[in-house]
Amino acid sequence: MNIKRILVPFDFSKYSGAALEYASRLASDSGARLYVVHVDELLDARISAIPPIDGPNVVDSSWDKRRRHVKRRLAQVVPHHNEVVYEHHCLIGAPDDELLGFADRVGIDLIVMGSHGRTGLSRLVTGSVTERVMRGAKCPVLIIKPPVKWSETTGAVSPSESPELSVGNNYSI
Repeated sequence: MNIKRILVPFDFSKYSGAALEYASRLASDSGARLYVVHVDELLDARISAIPPIDGPNVVDSSWDKRRRHVKRRLAQVVPHHNEVVYEHHCLIGAPDDELLGFADRVGIDLIVMGSHGRTGLSRLVTGSVTERVMRGAKCPVLIIKPPVKWSETTGAVSPSESPELSVGNNYSI
């Protein structure tokens, strides 16, 4: 497999940070370019998409300020290996649709993404962007998910601090 372009969806969580770490290693080993992409959903109706206009001057809207803030945060996200070439992209829309469209436009060879590992009702209510990307991607998807640890003292399962590697297939049975 000749990997030249790796997409890393980034939502500023520790899971996307772990995915960036894996993707950085892969990019370093293969000489691939990383595309670190954040998708901002337009779910908050209080944020105006069109800035108010006052005479000839355009006044900054809350949305403009938010976009600048997100872009500044994203600019601080860098690969864990200095020699890796990378780009930042900030998109607007439904995360799965935007990520899949970006992957197609750019010709992504591999998507490396974190998974929050939600199950049950929270997954049913919010859905899984990771799952939708995995099912819709035309390229392989590598999923970094939170592992679980068994506690012998409490008999409970709890999330571990270090993520584990999971390879997602682009098909369903």
